[in-house]
Amino acid sequence: MKKITDESSGRILAICICVFFIVLGIIDMTAGRKDLMADRFFIAFLALVSFFLYKKLHMNIIMLVGLAAVVLHSIKLYGNNYFGIPFDHYMHVVGGFACALIFYNYLNHELKKKNHLQAFFLAVCITAGLGSFMEIMEFVGYSLLGQGGGVFFYGAGDIGEWNNAAWDMINNSIGAIVASFTCFLVDILKDRNRR
Repeated sequence: MKKITDESSGRILAICICVFFIVLGIIDMTAGRKDLMADRFFIAFLALVSFFLYKKLHMNIIMLVGLAAVVLHSIKLYGNNYFGIPFDHYMHVVGGFACALIFYNYLNHELKKKNHLQAFFLAVCITAGLGSFMEIMEFVGYSLLGQGGGVFFYGAGDIGEWNNAAWDMINNSIGAIVASFTCFLVDILKDRNRR
């Protein structure tokens, strides 16, 4: 009997996520709901990319954190407040956290000489850059597509225009710093235990 590895489990999870979000996108399309339709197809595309690049990106069970971020994004809690803080802020912290975990993990494997501090710095910067790019994409989507929900539109959770974009980028960075610092500490402790 073939042993199920982390890689095969991760690839199976990636395909399941891809199929799930394609089905949701098709349901949205046939029902005429445009809110998160484009987001669903975009998430399916990212899952498909992670299926093919799983080993190259040194992915592992960290994907589950990324899955938590896309599931949170897809359950339409935007516009709600929890403990006086808009859900959009939580979403951006979680999204920044998930992205930084993936980038830190990749960089920590790819750097010629394991340099945890460099991986920390680069993961935070790449995640912050990606978050800024997402805000630009949201602006372009709003300019071309108008009002709606999700990454490609301006809608619930996007209150205050430039103020919202700034808070989104701040929250992405907070999530990235927390994730990268956590990975950095874990790696330092692992290095100490090996000595």
